[in-house]
Amino acid sequence: MRNTLLTFAMLFAFVWSASAIHASNPNMVKANQSSELKDIIKGMDIDEILALSPKNYREKTGKRLGVKNTIKLKVAQKLLKKTKKGNAGVDIPKGVYILGAFFGFAWLLMGLMDDFEGNNWWINLILYFLFWLPGFIHALIKMSDYY
Repeated sequence: MRNTLLTFAMLFAFVWSASAIHASNPNMVKANQSSELKDIIKGMDIDEILALSPKNYREKTGKRLGVKNTIKLKVAQKLLKKTKKGNAGVDIPKGVYILGAFFGFAWLLMGLMDDFEGNNWWINLILYFLFWLPGFIHALIKMSDYY
């Protein structure tokens, strides 16, 4: 009984810490960008924004971008590229996702929607192999990333 309680406590701590790490929102960087950078980006196409470099910014404005704004630009480009890429053409309904999570196939559905990139699908697979419940909880927590 004591070992079982210890195991559940460790699993709860692991799932809680994994969800806390994921809770940080990368979109916060977008909200804090400088107004000059926003003004330059506002009139550009997606491909032009992805091709923008600190050197191009200097040529357009005559000002240096700076280290902080360069990092913000690169993060925004990465987020935009991920958004532009989409979910590999696989559109799985939310009900099918929940049903798949219940039967232990959420890792497969996550992999299909992420094109098997990233950590979500294999972490979910490991959690399903440990016990069913942590994998199911992880799948429900990650559902907000997809829907």
